[in-house]
Amino acid sequence: MGRGLLDHGSIRLFELSKFAVERVETDTERWLAFLKDGERLDPDHLPEWMHSPIMRHAMSTLNAFSEKERDYHRYQSRQEALRQQRAIQRALDEARENTRAAMQATEAERQAK
Repeated sequence: MGRGLLDHGSIRLFELSKFAVERVETDTERWLAFLKDGERLDPDHLPEWMHSPIMRHAMSTLNAFSEKERDYHRYQSRQEALRQQRAIQRALDEARENTRAAMQATEAERQAK
């Protein structure tokens, strides 16, 4: 069975994409179901298997991380909008200055004639 790493623990690998049960009953199944489907669960209408204190805490933690991630994406979107706004303003200012310079050159030529 391979080489032991610890006397008091183990490492297990699970393929979440292959995890499917009709009814979640054991603690291992609870955690696998949560890891596989937790992001899609409605925190206000949790399935029966999520009604243990540890699973409610896990859901609360997931929601906190998700909210931070949404805040991060909102922040990044806002920063990108500000960068675009500044670029547009610079282009408008440059076009305005070029137009003003062209008008002055035209006026100077007209006055010179």
